[in-house]
Amino acid sequence: MHAAALRYIDAVARFGSIRRAAAELNISASAINRQVLQLEEALGIELFERRASGMEPTEFGEMVVEHARRTLHDFEAVKSEIGHGRRRLSGTVRIATLDSLTVHLLPQAMISFRTSHPDVAFRLETGDPAAVTRLVANDSADIGLTFGSRSSTGIEVRHQVPAPLCAVMHADHPLADRRRLSVQDCEKHDFIVQEDSGPVGDFLGEEIVGLKRTSRPILVSDTIVASKACILTGGCVGFFTRFGFLREIEAGTVVAVPLAEEAPSSLMLATMVSSSRRTSRAVDAFVMHISAALDAEAALAWT
Repeated sequence: MHAAALRYIDAVARFGSIRRAAAELNISASAINRQVLQLEEALGIELFERRASGMEPTEFGEMVVEHARRTLHDFEAVKSEIGHGRRRLSGTVRIATLDSLTVHLLPQAMISFRTSHPDVAFRLETGDPAAVTRLVANDSADIGLTFGSRSSTGIEVRHQVPAPLCAVMHADHPLADRRRLSVQDCEKHDFIVQEDSGPVGDFLGEEIVGLKRTSRPILVSDTIVASKACILTGGCVGFFTRFGFLREIEAGTVVAVPLAEEAPSSLMLATMVSSSRRTSRAVDAFVMHISAALDAEAALAWT
């Protein structure tokens, strides 16, 4: 199967839409649709079910998508091996991550990594904790940065650092001088929560999940940009790790008060890869690089 066709099939399966796949790959939707139709005709099957909610791979389509991802993954590994033989790392490192790590940590880590390895490129995708794990397990990402999962079939955890959730708020907030807070303490004030598309009770704790059901947040958002803006303007409490607010905490404009509940206060942030596929040298090198960056930021978070 032609390399372009592999990328098209993978993108349509990931985004559930030819239009979104075309936008991601920066090509015309008609080119992708034509390639999908040609493959379906050549194989004598339907690769996708066309639904109002989007395109879902059929049973045979899942086999083709898996083949496409495996082939693309192996090709990146070969490119990396060739680069290593020339004493240079190369290829694309696909990262799935929690949104908060895109504020500072990941961009800085990618930029610093490329000073030594300029032939390595990155592709970044954000999601909730369960989604990040799923993207690594189904080979849509090479590296996952997310809270450790109790059920992580097909996943190898390479590194972990403590990442407790805190009640994050402006330094002028009435709760800012507390040494520890319960989730119940926070529900008496305006609060914001993250929108999650998957089950998060195992990660965030049933108290926060229950808070979303029983009280009305002033904002539900899947991006830290909007959440941070609400916190910085004062009055709102959010539940985050310190990683997305390190610079504001350091500047004294934001405080992060530890939560009393066990589940959110004992979270670990994991760097994970697939346990069933060989990782490229570029991926292995970046895993070591980002793990060192996480160690440094975790130490800073608790100084």
